[in-house]
Amino acid sequence: MPYLYPSSIHEMIEMGLLGIAMSRYSGCWVGMKVITETVETTAEIDLTDEMKPFIIPTDFEMPPGGLNLRWPDDRYEQDLRLQDYKGFAAIAFARANKVNRITMDSPNARFGIMASGKSYEDIRQALRELGITPEVAAKIGLRLYKIGMPWPLEPEGVRQFAVGLEEIFIVEERREIVENQVKQELFNWRDDVRPRIVGKMDEHDKRFLTFAAELSVASLASSLTERLLRLNLNPEIAAMLRAKADWFNGRLATQMQAVAPITRTPYFCSGCPHNTSTKVPEGSRAFAGIGCHFMALWMDRNTETYTHMGGEGVPWVGVAPFTKEEHVFANLGDGTYFHSGSLAIRQAVSSGANITYKILYNDATAMTGGQHVDGELSPQQITFQLHSEGIREIYLVSENPGAYSANEIAPGVKTAHRDELDSVMREAARSEGRVRHRVRANLCRRKAPSPQTRHDGGSSPPRDHQSCRMRRLRGLFGAIELHLGRAAGDRAGTQAHHQPIDLQQGLFLPERLLPVLCHHRRRQAAPARAARPRQYRRSAGTFVAALARAAL
Repeated sequence: MPYLYPSSIHEMIEMGLLGIAMSRYSGCWVGMKVITETVETTAEIDLTDEMKPFIIPTDFEMPPGGLNLRWPDDRYEQDLRLQDYKGFAAIAFARANKVNRITMDSPNARFGIMASGKSYEDIRQALRELGITPEVAAKIGLRLYKIGMPWPLEPEGVRQFAVGLEEIFIVEERREIVENQVKQELFNWRDDVRPRIVGKMDEHDKRFLTFAAELSVASLASSLTERLLRLNLNPEIAAMLRAKADWFNGRLATQMQAVAPITRTPYFCSGCPHNTSTKVPEGSRAFAGIGCHFMALWMDRNTETYTHMGGEGVPWVGVAPFTKEEHVFANLGDGTYFHSGSLAIRQAVSSGANITYKILYNDATAMTGGQHVDGELSPQQITFQLHSEGIREIYLVSENPGAYSANEIAPGVKTAHRDELDSVMREAARSEGRVRHRVRANLCRRKAPSPQTRHDGGSSPPRDHQSCRMRRLRGLFGAIELHLGRAAGDRAGTQAHHQPIDLQQGLFLPERLLPVLCHHRRRQAAPARAARPRQYRRSAGTFVAALARAAL
């Protein structure tokens, strides 16, 4: 998907119209990169030239029927147009409308700068701070290229810009999106146009510009001076650049050493219910979630871990089988719950994880302005939704629990006052695992068929679908067929079903098979086992011993 990167508020309108026109021509979705410096600010702009017409490319041949969707439209035809035409049509449109262009040039240019968006404005300001006027730039041999569409990068403009240059200095935030494209577009073009490419990495493939930190005017002025001084510059210009760079470096060092006399750690607002709700009983811990309650991480709340929005508590699903810790809490705001947090709860229920979700309800999406969720959501509705997901231990804790009558909330929901929150959390931590296991066992019995008869004439418990399947293991001395009974399956039920055992023979088996195999090994008197060949019994015994050694 092509994306545009405006460098100012004025360009947001200009590139917004350009993106619409490009999308209509190429059939592509067109994105726009916006950051705080260009969005959360105000300015006066002139819209006089916004009605200028866009140019339709003449050097791109449209396929029959154009590039936009039509009905009926096979998915393979859509993908063919996308891969073979649409991206190239967007590049042609950007080239015809000069989305990327040279904004400063010199008669004998030898040093080029490429930048887009905020970085372009920062490098222009750095040039002014260094005293590089158009006259000084002409003496240095400076050429500046403004990129309006960083992806995909239009190649012809890049090649025209690179002619005659000894070095290209590429300025962009975060990863080297433009830098890698420039290297690709120039590598196979002409042998006589091979300038040094410096950006995130220098000509020796060492890190130069930062990947993670913000690129400021001061840091760019220092980095630009370092590269310019490698050229054979006029002594007066070189002395000016050194003096300016030293001043910037000294000011930057002063700013880094400055320490505020008073520091205040962000905390909950006065009267916020999260100030109480994020606490956990002694000996317990909680997983953090996305929201203003994320601040519990740096408070004395025994709250840990990071996650994405809608993944609250899910890391515990993977951690639980490998720790002796039996239970954790997870903080989840009602705004996130409405957005995607209910999926995290569904995942935890499906996995059988022993976890208590604390849905912190304040009827507002507090982190992004306090607006209401995009729909209807009440504590009563949440109880019914959780009940429908299979959760049976649900507590509704409120300052006024009497306001929720039994017919307004899900069956079995317990109400309590906020003053009782600590005791409610302790009860949830003690009971939830046992309740969930009991529910799972009841589900198994309801789905199980009637009791079946063992081969030795006795009666065996009902078998569920999974534990009754014939598991065929092929590998050691041929095929070993084992019938997994319900009794052996129950004894292995508390183990991690998907935890593998690595054998020297190269087999990977669920750990629950170990007690099953041992169970069948002890049944030596069974008629069916006595009828097996002697060599077959030894093979099975050897296999079980290998499993036992691997488990130890």
